[in-house]
Amino acid sequence: MTIQWPGGKRLKDLDHDDPKWLERRQSCIGASEVAGMLGLGRYGSPAQVWANKVGDVERIDSVPMALGRAMESTILERAGWVITGGSDDAEGNYGSDAATYQHRTEPRMTASPDGWVYTEDGGPLSALEIKMTNSRDAEEEWGGLELWAAGAEDAFPAGSAVEGYYIQTLAQMEVLDVDDCYLCACIGHEAALKLTLGMEVTDREVRIIHIRRDRELGAMLVKQVGAFWSKYVDTDTCPPTTAADADALRKAWKITGADEIERPDLETKCAMMAALKESQKADNAALKDTKDRIKAIEAELYAEMRDAAVMKAGRYTVTAKTSQRKGHTVKPSTVRTMRLKEMVE
Repeated sequence: MTIQWPGGKRLKDLDHDDPKWLERRQSCIGASEVAGMLGLGRYGSPAQVWANKVGDVERIDSVPMALGRAMESTILERAGWVITGGSDDAEGNYGSDAATYQHRTEPRMTASPDGWVYTEDGGPLSALEIKMTNSRDAEEEWGGLELWAAGAEDAFPAGSAVEGYYIQTLAQMEVLDVDDCYLCACIGHEAALKLTLGMEVTDREVRIIHIRRDRELGAMLVKQVGAFWSKYVDTDTCPPTTAADADALRKAWKITGADEIERPDLETKCAMMAALKESQKADNAALKDTKDRIKAIEAELYAEMRDAAVMKAGRYTVTAKTSQRKGHTVKPSTVRTMRLKEMVE
């Protein structure tokens, strides 16, 4: 059987633990990062995508990410069975594919589909994107996207994790030059256990949503990838940061020496942070707002310090100590803890 493979350029297959795979990932924007680059969805942000491209190369999977990856083949089998009307022949109607593809005109945009659905006669392909989620709001969000894909205009779950997944499928279709993508999700650990044990699952536990290509929006995404790269990555300029970026930016660089940098222009920013820390101690009622403002400034300072151990900002000395954090990831992740000290004459 001859299969009509996609128009995107297939890159050399690499193992995810291969340093060359990490280098490749840092040299382009994958479909899963496009929503974050645009400030959409729940996972990622423009500053975090930028840090992934200019920061240190490291792959640290969270426990949920590792679980989702382990479940991909099981979810793929279920999705392929449903989509193709009951065929379980991986050589016939559906199959997995760990390859990475590059957009035909924008080499900085890539996609790595989890699988394919194809016809017996080698007709057009449809991509498969597999997700596993245990979010409290997952069922409602996936239900909203399912309704919207079926034509309900007001059902789109804007601002949710599912919004980011939808953008990912649009970016994938643009890279692969295919007109369809099936977005599949296993919702909840109970459903994952049922699939693993070969038990029956309901359509609410495993969602399969058919997403059709939007060529106008897809072309916009390609253009935005190029613009983002030129504006922020090529110029090594951090996009605007928020409090939500602090944790990601503090993990993006590891101290490589006892480097000390001078940034007197950041003295005012450090003074503001010091004042907020003092007010945080005195006013518990304003704790949440004050904490967010402190983290927003921390994100800016981490982006400016990069891998420096010490930063002198006028009368303030900022340090970022490196430590290993366990329990949140499959293997210990390297993080940095910021300290601010005012030099009193």
